[in-house]
Amino acid sequence: MGRILHGYDPDGNEVAIKEILPEYAADVEMRFRINKEMMFLNRLEGHKSIVKTYESFMLLDKFYIAMEFVHGQNIEQRVKTNGVYDEKDAIRVMTEVLDVMQFVHENEVVHRDLKPSNIMIRDNGDVCLLDFGIAKDMSSNASNGTMAGTIIGSDGYMSPEQAQGMSLDCRSDIYSLGCVLYFMLTGQHAFPTDVPEAEMLLAITDKPFPKARAINKNVSRKMDAVIQKATDKNMAHRYQSCKEFADALLAINAPNKPGTNVSGSHTQGKCYLTLGREGCDVVFDDPNYKVSRHHAEIELKVFTGGAFYIFRDDSSNGSLVNGNLIHHMSYHIPMEGPLPEILLAGDPAQKVDWEEVIEMLNERKKQMESETVSLPENPVGPTKLGDPFPPVDPPLEDEEPPKMFSRIFAVSGRIRRLEYDLTILIVYVILIGAITGLVLGGVKNPFIFAGLGLVATIIPVLQGIKRCHDVNHSGWWLLIPFYSVILFFLDGDPYRNDYGDDPKGR
Repeated sequence: MGRILHGYDPDGNEVAIKEILPEYAADVEMRFRINKEMMFLNRLEGHKSIVKTYESFMLLDKFYIAMEFVHGQNIEQRVKTNGVYDEKDAIRVMTEVLDVMQFVHENEVVHRDLKPSNIMIRDNGDVCLLDFGIAKDMSSNASNGTMAGTIIGSDGYMSPEQAQGMSLDCRSDIYSLGCVLYFMLTGQHAFPTDVPEAEMLLAITDKPFPKARAINKNVSRKMDAVIQKATDKNMAHRYQSCKEFADALLAINAPNKPGTNVSGSHTQGKCYLTLGREGCDVVFDDPNYKVSRHHAEIELKVFTGGAFYIFRDDSSNGSLVNGNLIHHMSYHIPMEGPLPEILLAGDPAQKVDWEEVIEMLNERKKQMESETVSLPENPVGPTKLGDPFPPVDPPLEDEEPPKMFSRIFAVSGRIRRLEYDLTILIVYVILIGAITGLVLGGVKNPFIFAGLGLVATIIPVLQGIKRCHDVNHSGWWLLIPFYSVILFFLDGDPYRNDYGDDPKGR
């Protein structure tokens, strides 16, 4: 629609002059947009990081705008010339951009065209925001020159609501800045810009936003999580202001406190990670939104002689751990044993990568140790939501092992297989003896044996009820008096239940 000229004002200061060709300068809608851009720049001229405008005028049927001449490169040129930004520099630049955009939004203007080529980096390193040609005035109900349903923005950087011609606000700019940050760290557009418009719009609205870490391994997981949150397809799930976005970026390099992460959890003294669809330490791409935003946690608990991983589900639809449903419950996993298969929301596509989790937990543990913060001594402790039958703490190396039959009459917890088998054997020996005494009548008072048999019968029934509860069978089985006889011949171990195998094989 024109060109940019390099000129000088009467005092010899450099200026950049936009020259609008006659066919565009005569167009009513185009003149409306040019005048609107001038209005926005005048409204925002108080910020040093917004390009200044000096004057507009007509000359020989052409329209001219005299503006500040900015020495430097835009972000797109900078990446092509020097390569991708390292994370620290990207945070510095983006927080400056977010600062100026917070100012823009507070003045009720939405830029709508944020992209690498519209953000200049001056020679002194400061940023300068350009091109408010399609900005939107949020302070007025008057027309902004865009009809409802019109798609307006730059390919590959417009938000999903822009791509669908829907109503938008400042959160659309936050999405675009997330795309810019992705470009700064990867040198690639998040979505292709050289494809037919329909394909590009479909990618923006339907395809998951790619992970920067998949392109550049130097990008931290925290940074990737921040980008994913900024570019969530649901406006309500993004950062709700540029200040909130900037705070999340600054928190990446801030000294970590134990138990804190980008998702905002604040559990002191815990070495753990959060897992979920957005804003977590481990972020899962889930276009079907099965995985909750904060779905689960995996904690590392170290104690004398060993360590445990504790998986806590805090989701709306649960997780599958080795095929068993865990919903608002904890699952304790010995570090030395085989690691279970964990599927968030039961979806095979959302499988927990244990290699990644262990690496991150070890990094966090080292960081906590360097800050002289001791880990909790309790190896297991109570579950998060207070399970009715909490797992039994494993004994420490110097702890005396539990005595034989110490758990036989326990209401909760596991019993040893040997204890279980011997109890059943003893009980039925007594019971058979009592029945034999009654049948043969070989004693003066057979009712003594009958009484002993009745008492002995209570024990296997109670054991059957206990095991029935542990293995989560339906309650109608409890109507069978000798259910323990059936359980005795079933496959599986008495100590196996919803909380997993006994780590010591008791």
